[in-house]
Amino acid sequence: MNKKLKCLSIIPLYGTCILLIYLFVLSIKEKISKKKFVKTFIICAIVSATCWYMILMIVYIVSKELIYFNFDNFGFLIAMIIGGYMMNAFTFKYIDKKWNYLSCDDAEEKLLWEVDKEKIILVVFFLAMVITILALGTIIALELI
Repeated sequence: MNKKLKCLSIIPLYGTCILLIYLFVLSIKEKISKKKFVKTFIICAIVSATCWYMILMIVYIVSKELIYFNFDNFGFLIAMIIGGYMMNAFTFKYIDKKWNYLSCDDAEEKLLWEVDKEKIILVVFFLAMVITILALGTIIALELI
C-alpha cells in the first residue's frame, strides 16, 4: 500500500471508509479480486464493530461507575474518536499486510489458504471468546442478572 493511502489513517472513522471505497473501486476495475475484497471487507467490519462495541461499553461503564458524566452528550463523542482511531489502526495494518494477497491470482490463493488454515482457526476461536466475554460483560454491566 502506498504512503498516500496510509495518510488516510489520520482521519478517524472516515479514513477506513475512504480506503474501503478505494478498494471497492479497484475490485470493480478488476485490479483486485472481488472475492478477496469481500473477505477483507467482512473481516474489517467484524473487527471494527467489536472494537466500537467494546469502546462504547467501557465508556458507558466509566460514565456510570467511575467518573460521572452524561454519557449521551460526551460519551458517544469520546467513543467515536477512540473507536475511529482503533478501527483505522486495525484496518490499515490488516490491509497493508494483505495487499499482496488482494492482488494475487486465484491459483496462489489456494496456496495461501493451506498455509494460513491453522492461523484462521485460531483467530476464529479468539473472536468467539471475545464475543462471549463481551456479552457476559454487557450483562453484568447493565445488571441484567
